[in-house]
Amino acid sequence: MSSERRKADHVRVTTTLNSQYQGSAGFESIRLRHQALPECSLDEINTETHLFGRSMSMPLIISSMTGGYDQGQTINQELCQLAEQHNLAIGLGSQRSMLEEYTKSKTLPDGFKELRRYAPTTLLFGNIGATQVAQEGDPARLIHLIEAIEADALIVHLNPLQELIQPEGDRDFRGVLKGIERLVIHSPVPIIVKETGAGIHGTAAKQLLEVGVSAIDIAGAGGTSWARAEQLRIDDQAPRDLFSEWGIPTATCLQEVAPLKKDGSFVLIASGGLRSVGDWVKALCLGADHVAVAQPIMKTYVEEGIEGVDSLLTQWKDEMTKVLCLLGAKGLDELTPEKCYL
Repeated sequence: MSSERRKADHVRVTTTLNSQYQGSAGFESIRLRHQALPECSLDEINTETHLFGRSMSMPLIISSMTGGYDQGQTINQELCQLAEQHNLAIGLGSQRSMLEEYTKSKTLPDGFKELRRYAPTTLLFGNIGATQVAQEGDPARLIHLIEAIEADALIVHLNPLQELIQPEGDRDFRGVLKGIERLVIHSPVPIIVKETGAGIHGTAAKQLLEVGVSAIDIAGAGGTSWARAEQLRIDDQAPRDLFSEWGIPTATCLQEVAPLKKDGSFVLIASGGLRSVGDWVKALCLGADHVAVAQPIMKTYVEEGIEGVDSLLTQWKDEMTKVLCLLGAKGLDELTPEKCYL
């Protein structure tokens, strides 16, 4: 099956079929601590933050979703425009197709290259799979992917679970950590490492930090199950199995990785089943610096178009402001574990 068809199937499966984990991301047992005496005005609440030295209107990253086929380029263009409008960061889908084209013709296709003009000042993150990083003895071609889109950072996504379930997926995951270390050394921009929904535990995070990555997106279980998505891509009626629910809940990942911030500086991103602004704020209280969301945005895009996503982002900003007020927090720096009941 072509990569273009596979990418189109991923959008269909994750927005129209039951590709979500049945188990939760783990935030339902955590309650935010309501402050009956907030002693602040809603107008005082500031949701602004910074990432890699750039300002953002709120700590939300529009997470990597799609790419590598015609409709994917349209989706990315429109989401880039919206990220620019709302002053949010955005991660692109995998640039593997761009890398493959460069391998064949020594030129880079235009689809991804055009995106920067839709988001001239936005934090824009490139994206490549960990197995591709492991296989590239010379990181120069990966650097071309960064330069081609003028990326502010490069995401390396870890997805061994998805690859093993995908019939045409990779089966050899040796050399990934060494490849990431090599890329960190040569990259002109920060390297973000993210899972794709099965989670990064504390030990794996420590290994990544030891090779110098700038940010970790724990991307835990509780949102889209990519194992389940691959099953449904082949058969809409496929039964759930062991791998449909495989992974570490996002809240558990966060509680393991956040303590590592005591020993060094890195950006901690929480994603995976963050279904409400309340979940975002819980994650921030537990040590995340930013949150990343994909499926709810893509589902809204498919059902309501880019106007629906625009309204959703506006709604989320309004809700976040009100949640902070109800916690008696005027800014994100006041979101601490004491704002939660664990």
